Amino acid sequence: PRGAMLRGIITGLMRPRAPAAGEEVARHTRGLAWKSSRRPTIEDRMAATPGWSAKRQLVPPRHRIPPKSWKIMVGDEVAVRSGKDKGKVGRVLELRYLENRVVVEGVNVQKKAVPPAEGRAGGHELRPGPIHYSNVALLDPATGRPTRASTRALVNGTRVRVSASGAAIPTPKRPALTRPTSADSPYCTKPEHAFAVTYAHYGHFMASTFPDGEKDPPDEGEAVTAGEGASGSGA
Repeated sequence: PRGAMLRGIITGLMRPRAPAAGEEVARHTRGLAWKSSRRPTIEDRMAATPGWSAKRQLVPPRHRIPPKSWKIMVGDEVAVRSGKDKGKVGRVLELRYLENRVVVEGVNVQKKAVPPAEGRAGGHELRPGPIHYSNVALLDPATGRPTRASTRALVNGTRVRVSASGAAIPTPKRPALTRPTSADSPYCTKPEHAFAVTYAHYGHFMASTFPDGEKDPPDEGEAVTAGEGASGSGA
């Protein structure tokens, strides 16, 4: 009897309490709760964003691959190891560290709706979709086949990626950054407008205001000081 009574007490304590009248209940947004005791994380903000898709939920932090452990870079040629596009080779366009996914050119092509914009009609277009990081592999420069990669440090301290055969995987070149010119944007200020004199010098201002050579009237403090000096000298 005592055991049954204890079990009943414990079960009643563990049972969730029904909210009282007028009591606010914590609301969950896409499975992620906003708690006032902490600052909202990036997962909370993105989950509350309109248009959020449940299929594209972020990977929990404990399951994310650390960015330092990623051997794939933007611009690498990779091969798809599994899925409907198995065997395809493409260039990496984007890395999504928060999702453990990569976007490869020509892989997992999806039909997306494009809203109309200035100079562009609306419609649909095909775009590559993300795939999991583990479904792609780098190509071995020596054999041209998919391979696992590791990092090694050279004598000068530079770290390079090395394939299973021992060949160094070159780092993809990023496009050079160019400074914008006036030809790139119609909103750039022209040189003749930037160096134009738009203020009046004090001398020109005085000459145009007092053409007879008159000086500006003294301030009240200067007039009082001058009067005191004159009276003192007369005495």
